[in-house]
Amino acid sequence: MRIAIKNNSVQEESQIKQELFKKLQKTPINNHQHTSMHITALLITIQLFSTHR
Repeated sequence: MRIAIKNNSVQEESQIKQELFKKLQKTPINNHQHTSMHITALLITIQLFSTHR
C-alpha cells in the first residue's frame, strides 16, 4: 500500500478501500472464489513464462 502525504489523498484512499470492501461483500462467494482462482492461474502462467526465458 502506498502512503499518501496529503491529508486529502489519505481520506480518498480509505474511501476507495471501503468501497472495494463493500463490493467484495456484495459479490457472491462462488463468484469471488472463481475470480481468485483466475488470478492465481494468471500468476502461475506469468511465473512459467518468466522461468522459460
